[in-house]
Amino acid sequence: MGGGSDDDDMHEANEGMNLNVQDIDAYWLQRKISQAYDQQIDPQQCQKLAEEVLKILAEGDDREVETKLLVHLQLDKFSLIKYLLLNRLKVV
Repeated sequence: MGGGSDDDDMHEANEGMNLNVQDIDAYWLQRKISQAYDQQIDPQQCQKLAEEVLKILAEGDDREVETKLLVHLQLDKFSLIKYLLLNRLKVV
């Protein structure tokens, strides 16, 4: 009876999660990681983490990528992980 309700809920949940490819530059991922860590991460560590995350995003299926991102970024960064997964093809 409520056909499409789940789709509407999912659309609302993903609102604001869409990434404009023009916003992506060479340091975009580093900035996103730094924001997720509230700027409490060393710049060299952030750069290394960004390189690892980019490598993870470029290979494997969604489930495998999600698992690896959870290991690298930790569970409390799930909103960043979700954002990266939704926009994976744009970032890579």
